[in-house]
Amino acid sequence: MKARRRLATLPGRRHVNGPSLEGLLGVVRAHHPDADVGLIEFAHGEAARWHAGQTRYSGDPYLTHCLAAAAIVADVGMPPTVVCAALLHDVEDTSCPPGRVAEYFGPDVAQLVSDVRTVKLRAIPPSGLHPGAARPASRSPHEEAVLANISLMALDEHFHAQWHTRMGTSWQREKRRKTGTGNWRLVRYADDFVVLVSGPAHRAEALRGQVAEVLAPLGLRLSTEKTRVVHIDDGFDFLGHHIRRQRNRGTNKLVVYTRPSKKAIKAVRGRISERTYRHTQNQSLATLLEGLNRTLTGWATYFRHGAAKRTFNAVDHHAWHRVAIWLRRKHTIPSSQLKGFCDQGWRFAGSGTVFLGVSSVMIERYRYRGAKIPTPWTIETAADNG
Repeated sequence: MKARRRLATLPGRRHVNGPSLEGLLGVVRAHHPDADVGLIEFAHGEAARWHAGQTRYSGDPYLTHCLAAAAIVADVGMPPTVVCAALLHDVEDTSCPPGRVAEYFGPDVAQLVSDVRTVKLRAIPPSGLHPGAARPASRSPHEEAVLANISLMALDEHFHAQWHTRMGTSWQREKRRKTGTGNWRLVRYADDFVVLVSGPAHRAEALRGQVAEVLAPLGLRLSTEKTRVVHIDDGFDFLGHHIRRQRNRGTNKLVVYTRPSKKAIKAVRGRISERTYRHTQNQSLATLLEGLNRTLTGWATYFRHGAAKRTFNAVDHHAWHRVAIWLRRKHTIPSSQLKGFCDQGWRFAGSGTVFLGVSSVMIERYRYRGAKIPTPWTIETAADNG
């Protein structure tokens, strides 16, 4: 599941059963060293028992879906009871007797399983999937992200099966290109996803309808405001990044650039302005710089894997001028006296704290790694299982 969260493409031409029980227990122990994992092992055995003979769209045993759901909640540090509930969240759709979960695992696990089932039956979508979706007061954003991951696994399975049956090999993809059928693949993070299509525009429109059909049984629907079909040359925003194909400067070669989106730039500029408003002039320069450094370096670390040098310089320029205005207002001084608050050149400093800015974060362009992204899970192939 780590690979899926990092937006990596799924391994090609390989039958993958997903995370193993041993890998799951290792992640739980890493977050909760003193936890009793015996209950999780028992929950895994119960899930294997009641889902025996069931398979997913890809042909894998249905138990892999339960393990994948448990891997998500374990990876964000949820306690063992939540991991057990993730393993057992679909047993009530089997021949498992009612009340068995409560009898063997206690009321807490049973309530969690019931809550997940209520989400499915009442079709309560995570916020952001459609306009006007209200967030229940009892659910945190992290819980919504987990629910989105669990709910939209059906979408993953749908496109995963299409890829491996129709486009899994290079000759299949080449044949589809020649016939104009097109190729496509899904990239998803929580409830944000993009379907990358190599083919005509009408194929992308058809896939939008296909996505809607997959989501309908889950009680979910696409946001009409956020869902659109665009050409890669026009660009699109995804997870705060603007992705667009352009001509490489000085050549005729077309390359895909990833930059911070206008919305992300506007947001960080707003945070800089908020930290340098008049009401913050009661604090020292060192305190101001510490807060700005945390904001700017954190933002830059997220966007450092794209073509962001010019953007970083522009954000730093805005931040420097906001600090300059803050100092002039606080000390009622002209611009010519700002030099007294600098240590090297025009770099602001106070009580040992210096202004770092986003340019202090080194840009490391993303290098394509395909299906070779490291994962903590033990990958078992069909051949390994006999």
